[in-house]
Amino acid sequence: DPPNAAAHFHLGLAVEKQGEFAEAIRELERATELVPDNSEYLTELGGAYGKAAKHAGLLDSLNLARQCAAALEKAVALDPNNLVARNGLVSFYREAPPIAGGGKEKAYLQADEIRKRDVSLGSAILGQLYIADQKYDDAFAVYEDALRANPDDYQALYLIGRTAAETGLNLDRGEQTLRRCLELPPGPGEQGRAAVHWRLGRLAEKRGDIEGARAEYRAAQRPLYEACTCAA
Repeated sequence: DPPNAAAHFHLGLAVEKQGEFAEAIRELERATELVPDNSEYLTELGGAYGKAAKHAGLLDSLNLARQCAAALEKAVALDPNNLVARNGLVSFYREAPPIAGGGKEKAYLQADEIRKRDVSLGSAILGQLYIADQKYDDAFAVYEDALRANPDDYQALYLIGRTAAETGLNLDRGEQTLRRCLELPPGPGEQGRAAVHWRLGRLAEKRGDIEGARAEYRAAQRPLYEACTCAA
């Protein structure tokens, strides 16, 4: 059924997972030719261009990078609430050289747009941009803003703790938020109890509390040990 856009789309996704980026691009391009106003199709096509660019030579990589940006920008133009495409643009603008259309300021603008639509997700993305630029106070401020909107935002709580553990800043606040994470259930894709205990161990190390760190690292291993025991 050659005119079946959905079939081309899903075939493109399947071969992309196998690392066949050229074939994936062909199938996804065909899907977008058949249905040019489908924001999801364009998002996945942009992602395929981006992955192919990382495995191509210099000139081909530059061309693919520009195609990646064009596809994602069109996806956002068609659906301003397509946060997957906007997040893809954040990554592209952050990583791509200016000659390919990259730029930090454009990455920050997209992160702000995501935050307007999803405070938790946008705060996480914007905070990571600040951390990459070593603007740690700004990152903490963004995460705290997310908590003001939702005091039990697990992601924001964890990110405050993780940033404290990585930087050695705001250690008391970091421990407080990580302890709160242990009282809440993580959502899909969020770090679980083992990761929280591991971050608490890192915080203890920053303080020079070796015994406390050991206790947290043991607690981080406990879920794996219990899973092995249950399997046995």
